[in-house]
Amino acid sequence: MTKGVVFSTIALCLSLATPSAFSQQQPQQNQKPVPQQVAQAKAPVSQDILAKMESAKQKLTSAREDLINSGGEWGGFRESAIKEVDQALSNVNKAMEYRQSNLKK
Repeated sequence: MTKGVVFSTIALCLSLATPSAFSQQQPQQNQKPVPQQVAQAKAPVSQDILAKMESAKQKLTSAREDLINSGGEWGGFRESAIKEVDQALSNVNKAMEYRQSNLKK
């Protein structure tokens, strides 16, 4: 059961990280590349996107609690996974704060 929690936590972290890795498109020959930040600023923000970020935050929090309560000796990997989930939670919080401050403008 705890292996499943660790693997699902890793899969969740990777799923949050990988979409941005594949989102860049190659510019056509006679076009200037559009910076990713500009393209993201023009994209409309829907409630579904915000709800998905909140859902991801809740899932990460749940995964963190599962890791903390898994006990036993895991060769330091459990502690490492907890730190990585903490980092993911921090990044999600920063992303949500960034989005909120930019929506007010």
